[in-house]
Amino acid sequence: MVRMMMQSAGTWFTSEDGKTVTVADNAPLKEAFETIKAMKDAGIVKDSSSWETFTSAFQNGDVWSVPTGCWISPTIQQKADQSGKWTVVKFPRLDKSENATNFSACGGGGWYVVAGKDNNDVAKDFLKKTFASDAELMNQLVTDISLVSTLKAAADTENYKLPSAFFGETPVYENFSNWSNEIPSVNYGLHTYLVGDIVVKQLQQYLNGTDLATALDTAQKEAEGKAK
Repeated sequence: MVRMMMQSAGTWFTSEDGKTVTVADNAPLKEAFETIKAMKDAGIVKDSSSWETFTSAFQNGDVWSVPTGCWISPTIQQKADQSGKWTVVKFPRLDKSENATNFSACGGGGWYVVAGKDNNDVAKDFLKKTFASDAELMNQLVTDISLVSTLKAAADTENYKLPSAFFGETPVYENFSNWSNEIPSVNYGLHTYLVGDIVVKQLQQYLNGTDLATALDTAQKEAEGKAK
């Protein structure tokens, strides 16, 4: 949630160089902390500690929204009796932050070829000719496995434009593709998860009563010491 809120306003844990830690004075990050605390204080958030408790929360009707990446849609659709009860909307926009948008990312769109292994060139060529260029394959996979492709041309294919009965006859996959073009670009750098873990610990401290500035200053200093 913190990462999604930050990226929706075009900022990250680090500056544009992907190295300089920008936690303490990061306005969208501050607002993300405040927003999460406000939601928890209002009693509208259900905590989960595992993938199983996370998915069961919405599959069993314990929560009414799932603000995360589009890759969650196949899991939501596993409960056929909920067809027509769901829809897909843009990401909520931060109120205070400059350059705030209704668009963000939450992983799931990257493909990697492991260095130092045999047949690297073959693997790269496979990705180039399939997920990186084959719009018709993406057209088929959206039907077979509800794949949301990062290939822009996928949005123009027939199956992407079809309305989804499960999601209230909304063309969700066409929307996903079009919205992805509006996501602010950031440099994730090399230490996203390292700094993210530090920030999450301080978010917990903030939720337990630590002053916001103190929590972010602490995260800044610790991240500067480790993210080198």
